[in-house]
Amino acid sequence: MSCEPYPVPYDKHMEMKPDISDIYKTVHGLCLPMDVYLPKQKGWNNRIAVVCIHGGGWTTGISPESDWHGGDMVHQARYFSLLGYVGIAISYRSLNNPDTDILDLIEDCKDAVRFIKANYTFIDTEKLVLLGDSAGAHLAACLGISEDDSIRPAIVVACNPVLDCRSKFSYASVSEAHRQAASPLVQVPQKCASFLIINGNRDQTTPVENAIQFDANLKAYGFDSELIVLDGTAHAFILYDYHSSDDEVLQIMQIIHQYLQKKLNPNSEDNARRIYGNRTL
Repeated sequence: MSCEPYPVPYDKHMEMKPDISDIYKTVHGLCLPMDVYLPKQKGWNNRIAVVCIHGGGWTTGISPESDWHGGDMVHQARYFSLLGYVGIAISYRSLNNPDTDILDLIEDCKDAVRFIKANYTFIDTEKLVLLGDSAGAHLAACLGISEDDSIRPAIVVACNPVLDCRSKFSYASVSEAHRQAASPLVQVPQKCASFLIINGNRDQTTPVENAIQFDANLKAYGFDSELIVLDGTAHAFILYDYHSSDDEVLQIMQIIHQYLQKKLNPNSEDNARRIYGNRTL
C-alpha cells in the first residue's frame, strides 16, 4: 500500500480530551454518550462532521457495566478533527442487553444523527459523513440506505462492513424478519448515500465477496459507490493495536480524507492529489 504524506501527524498516545461530551439518548435506564472533537482552526462554523461508529460485533456498546471512553473509533474522531472536520464518536446499546435487537441499535444511531443535527448548529447537516468499522460499518450502511431524509448521511465510509445478518451474524436478532431487514446486502434501496467501501481480501470476519457484491448492487441501482480492496489485509485494519501498524492505520485515514475531499470539496487542492478507488492496493 502506498499513499501521499499525511497532512498532519497523529500520536495515538497524545492527550486529547473531547471538546463536548453529551448524552444523546436515555433508554431503559442506559445513557448513550457521544464525544465531539472540534477543529482547532479558526472559523469552524458550517464544518463537515465525521461521525465515527465503533464495531465489536454489536456487543461492546453501552450496558450497565460500560465505562465509555469514546469507543474503538475515538482515534478516528480525533484525527479528523485535526484535519478540520468535526470528529464525533458515538455509542449505541450493546446487543447483550436484555430484550435488545439489532433494529434497536440501528434506531440508536438514527437518534444520534437526529441529536447531532438538532444541537450542533456549527456543522453542515447536508454533508454529514458516517465512518464505521465492522459492526459499526453495518450500522452506518443501514442509515446510508434509509429512505428517511432526516437521518440519511451524505456519505458512508464502510470499513470491512457486516452486510448480511442472516447466517454468520444471525445472533443479531431472534427474528428472521429483523435479520433480513438489517441486511444491507439484500436490500433494494430507493435512496442512498454515496458509499466508500473498504475491505481486505484476507478478511475472515467480513468476507470481501460481500463488499464486492454490495458495491455492485449499489451501482446497479444507479447509486454512487466506490470500492477499495486492500491486498493481503485482514479485519479491522482501521483500528490501532489490532492487526495494522500505526503507519498503516494513518494511511487508511488519509485515503478516506482524500475521498471526502473529492466528494465534498471537489475544487480543493487535495483533489489534485491521487485518489484511490475501485482498485486493489
